[in-house]
Amino acid sequence: YAAEGWITADAVCYKEFVSFDFKKNIYLEFVVLENFEANSMFLKYDKIKDYKILFPESSYTPMEATLEITNEHSQWIDINKEISKITFEIKSSYEDPSESQCGLQEISFYGRDT
Repeated sequence: YAAEGWITADAVCYKEFVSFDFKKNIYLEFVVLENFEANSMFLKYDKIKDYKILFPESSYTPMEATLEITNEHSQWIDINKEISKITFEIKSSYEDPSESQCGLQEISFYGRDT
């Protein structure tokens, strides 16, 4: 983790993942992902391209999505599921995924208690 956001632990972007555990089940309506907003950070790190969203403690089908290569706006993905854990698995990046460190400024969750 970085003070400015989240960055991969090593220089192999496509093998990284980040998981979030919630204290109890929540109904997750959508998730907002944001690349680094500051140009210095945006240019320093590779950008995540394709990723998979997994729901490890449920039978929900994984979701796949593509993150736009921009630092001008946030991007959201509808989830609409009752969950207690969610994992984001990086599948590719815009540069060389085997030779680059990538990251995000922020991941925000929007939902409610069940």
